[in-house]
Amino acid sequence: MKTCTLLLALLLRLPALADMAPGFDLRSLSWRSTHIVLAAREPGSVSQFKVLECWKGDLKKGAMLNVRGLDFELLPAKEKPFDPFNNISLRANDLSLPGNVPFDRVMLFLKRDPSGDWTSDEEMKISIAWSRDTMTYAFQQMMNPGPRLLAPTGMTELALRREVKQMCTLQNHFLRIAALPDPKLRADSLFYFVIDERHYDMHKELDEAVTSCGKHGIDLLLRILRTDTAQNIQLHLLQELYFKWREESCAAFTELLKMETAFWNEKAPQLKAGWWDEKSSHPAPEIQYLRHRNGKTYYICAFAMDVKCAEAKKAVEEFRALWFSYPQLYNSHASNQVTQTLNGKN
Repeated sequence: MKTCTLLLALLLRLPALADMAPGFDLRSLSWRSTHIVLAAREPGSVSQFKVLECWKGDLKKGAMLNVRGLDFELLPAKEKPFDPFNNISLRANDLSLPGNVPFDRVMLFLKRDPSGDWTSDEEMKISIAWSRDTMTYAFQQMMNPGPRLLAPTGMTELALRREVKQMCTLQNHFLRIAALPDPKLRADSLFYFVIDERHYDMHKELDEAVTSCGKHGIDLLLRILRTDTAQNIQLHLLQELYFKWREESCAAFTELLKMETAFWNEKAPQLKAGWWDEKSSHPAPEIQYLRHRNGKTYYICAFAMDVKCAEAKKAVEEFRALWFSYPQLYNSHASNQVTQTLNGKN
């Protein structure tokens, strides 16, 4: 129960963002689909397709597919050429096709459902792209809130095919590494996958692979968390370290909190009162970095306080003494999460 409460407290302190409606995500679809094809729609049908090329999987050219979930609403055709950014009527219709869009040459990102029917890992309407002239199109949410519109992907059909093939190669390489029998070798080999922030689409598989490495998985996460590498995923790695290895993570969080103590002990004397509240819309890189580092410190401090081992308790008291010795740290801004955590207000 205490662990669940801590997680909820941490999540509540993340910035509140309006949820984006899911749209076409080429990397994620390429990773999670078992079959990816370039296909031609059969005349008069919205669900029957003939395979022209198979980019992933074992489907043959000429194979016929029945794909569910593509019953688009067709809007009245316009006399002018289709332009998704100027078609005003389209803006009020989520996942609707203008009537003057050819629905004949498409890229389908597929997998079979338990009954054997063709479907997708995502909603089928966002698991399809259209090829027209030199550009491909797919559904994206252009404004939030707002409907998902048919918009250019920024890639030609050839470029999209190349990206799919690259993701397939990457996936095969990852699967070979994840199957390595030596957990230390497996953890070492996963390093570049973990630090590559583009691999958000494979976090679930990555987390499972890292966890399977046991104590070598902890060593891998520490190797990254000791540095500023991959800053955008470090909070995720801290959560993984705590929630996957809570009983074994005492030494890790003790070390990390000591690092934070050393960092702020060096940095605090250089900070001026009010440094956090720089009003510029483009704060100096140093201020941006310190704000990010403060978030990392908050997570480390909260987790170190919760693992409840003697070493971590001592590290927390040393950190607390430092933090409250500098007003520019404990009083840096109104909602100082580290200060509130140390005061037991989380």
